[in-house]
Amino acid sequence: MRIRLMDTPDQVEAVAAVLRHAFDVVEESDEYANRGTSRMVRRYVDLRLRPKDAELDAAVRRLRKTAAHRLVTGRRWRVVITDSESADGIMPVCASPEHPVDDRGQQWSVYDCCDPHLIETYCEALAAFLVAALNDVPTLLAAVQYHGAGGAA
Repeated sequence: MRIRLMDTPDQVEAVAAVLRHAFDVVEESDEYANRGTSRMVRRYVDLRLRPKDAELDAAVRRLRKTAAHRLVTGRRWRVVITDSESADGIMPVCASPEHPVDDRGQQWSVYDCCDPHLIETYCEALAAFLVAALNDVPTLLAAVQYHGAGGAA
């Protein structure tokens, strides 16, 4: 696959570095100045996907299975507002009857009565996705068992 990078020299180098890290770079051209008075340059990068590492894939499947089995505790998870004042954290629902809730019965805040396992995702959409996945462990386990049995990744 050939990719043309076009931007300022520092931006082209930054993106090229990311590509070198993520792919097998077969060939990388020198920078070519754009026409006229443009400060932009072009660089061409030929790359290939790295072959899958069977040992790494097996390790990931084992880790998924172990994590999924440890989640089977009957606990529910919730999205919480973190220090960034965004709903981008997740943690187990607090079991304390004194924990304040909003008018819809949701716990958005973190107090001393809460489980100390707060995970900041720095992304509200990711936090919502993780809570949905964690609160549906039977489906998660079924997916892990499917992948562990040689199913598609």
